[in-house]
Amino acid sequence: MTNNAYQAVWTEHPLTGCKCCTVRHPSGLTVCVGEQPGFHTAAMRLAVRFGSSDTHYRANGSEYSLLPGTAHFLEHQLFENKDVHAMAAFDALGASSNASTGSCCTTYKAETARNAREVLALLLKTVQEPQFTAKTVEKERGIIAHELRMRQDAPFYAVARRAKELRYPGHPLAEDPIGTLRSIGAITPEHLTQAHTHWYHPGNMLLSCAGNITLDEVMETVDCTVKTLPPAETVSLLPPVPLVPPQPSLYEPEKMAVMPIVQLMFTVGTEQIPPMTQLRDTLYTRLAYELIFGDISVFAEKMRSAHQILDSLSYSGSVYPQFRDVQIYAHSVSEPERYIAEVFAELDRVSRDGLDRELFRIAKRSAYANACCSQNTPEQFAKLMESAWLGNVPMFSAVQLLADCTLDTVQNTLPELFPKEQCFRLIMVPDDSGEEGEL
Repeated sequence: MTNNAYQAVWTEHPLTGCKCCTVRHPSGLTVCVGEQPGFHTAAMRLAVRFGSSDTHYRANGSEYSLLPGTAHFLEHQLFENKDVHAMAAFDALGASSNASTGSCCTTYKAETARNAREVLALLLKTVQEPQFTAKTVEKERGIIAHELRMRQDAPFYAVARRAKELRYPGHPLAEDPIGTLRSIGAITPEHLTQAHTHWYHPGNMLLSCAGNITLDEVMETVDCTVKTLPPAETVSLLPPVPLVPPQPSLYEPEKMAVMPIVQLMFTVGTEQIPPMTQLRDTLYTRLAYELIFGDISVFAEKMRSAHQILDSLSYSGSVYPQFRDVQIYAHSVSEPERYIAEVFAELDRVSRDGLDRELFRIAKRSAYANACCSQNTPEQFAKLMESAWLGNVPMFSAVQLLADCTLDTVQNTLPELFPKEQCFRLIMVPDDSGEEGEL
């Protein structure tokens, strides 16, 4: 077999020289391969466009619902087997394996320095050939419930979950990807079979491989392993995100909090956001956060010097087709309301005076270097190809966007990235603080 048998489309980035190919297998599976013969290891990722937020959907003309946590439960359950647990089978081949569930995607991955084709075949079989029994489902139910209880013991987790519950009430995005103890307890083998049948078909999957493995090896393995199934038309029915009006800070008690924890959530709802704009907003938000609030910023040093923040600042952001949110967390805040006022004042200052040009140069170089480094190892390269597929953007888009980014382009997007009028403010305080309820 030759590469041309599958009409492989090769992509090479002119700035890095890195290249990969994309193939559409007759089964419908999208395959991306980045050959890196200088490495000893091969990394494989099998991504499914199905995540924790896909609890309401349409499949082949009919509407269906799933319990919160089903996608994560299914991820766990696919590693079960009547003969041997899949992770033990990967171990026997000398490979490491894992999986993760996000709001819109579930990914199964493996990495190995030997037996690459056998490991790849095992990965494909593991995801394609479920074995749901009452016994294995019950066993996994206890494991997942234990995982959820452990997460609930972390104050950072508690504030993040509570903020989403309050900010997006009744919306699937407000649900924990793991689900709740109640939903976990109600998930049955039939629910898992339904989700697997509707979502886990090759046309809804990507296989990305990088490192010491060739396109021919990958495609020959896919030919022998991937099942051709009837095409399925499955579409998530994600409702619009509610936008709340401006309101005072919400104070909530948290038994695990030693000092107040502040979360600020900036949300913008728009019409359909094109994929490249989504990626641009994600990259610019990270840059803007580093410049305004990150460790290199004047603001962070000012807050530490004033003993406003005794622990750390952190950031997360998400861009969906119809909205984006930016979340800023501050741990161990001595005066929460004063800190929030300082955040808003800093946003006003940079909007008026502009971003620091020298800090922008440093932050951009760092972000560009990180984007280029995403091609440096098989695991990073396989993940990069997966991200491009999930985002519906051309390969290496992040590198090009960062190369073309200017101080003015980031400055001009600040009102969109951090809209004060759409900032949801949650403050978790120790249980004995006496500050409970809305102020």
